[in-house]
Amino acid sequence: MNTLVLEWVENDGGRTQTRTQTIDLTSVTKNRGTFRIGRDRNQCDLVTSNNTVSRLHIEILFSQPQQSFFLRNLAPNNSPMVDGQPVTQGEVPLRTGSIITLGQVTLNVTSVSSEEENSPTVVVAPSYPPQQRRGNSPQPRNSYPPVQQQPVSPQPVHQHQAQPPVHYHQPQPIPHQHQHVPAGSASGLECPRCHKVSDYSHLDIGCPWCGTSLAAAVSILVTPKRP
Repeated sequence: MNTLVLEWVENDGGRTQTRTQTIDLTSVTKNRGTFRIGRDRNQCDLVTSNNTVSRLHIEILFSQPQQSFFLRNLAPNNSPMVDGQPVTQGEVPLRTGSIITLGQVTLNVTSVSSEEENSPTVVVAPSYPPQQRRGNSPQPRNSYPPVQQQPVSPQPVHQHQAQPPVHYHQPQPIPHQHQHVPAGSASGLECPRCHKVSDYSHLDIGCPWCGTSLAAAVSILVTPKRP
């Protein structure tokens, strides 16, 4: 199971309390496949009342090809920081010990685990043939006379006519069609109506093609093509 554990300190009625949150993206979240943090209870899975945190500030997602958790900024005017570095666009990997800063709120990544790390290593022991004992062990005596075997006449060998080789034609690969993603973006939001992808600057504006709200849009992580 792929999990990430967050730990932070909250002031509750003048008392300081340490809280933890385990992120498991196989469970139900506000936005399928991501875990969102901010002040808006309708859009966020982890809600804070601190006014320095944006209503929809960040989201955390897991990349299966890279087997790693990533942080994505959803507040262009209030960029979060990871390990003291601001995250303005794209995604930043999260590891055990990473420090996330949202305004005046600090979240510590105390644990990160993935399925590959939890997979047990199977060691197969080599098999050896049983050793034969050496020595002059007595052989059992046969009390019956040996049986004379009748000579076996050789069977005629039938030659089979060689079959002509069969040629297989490898099917041509069908090129995959990708949706257009705005230049310079490593990810985007898929419109729930027209299924076109736009960048995160349209989160509060809506889909530039059909005008549908992107609050419930699915976040898509786009791996840039290598040159």
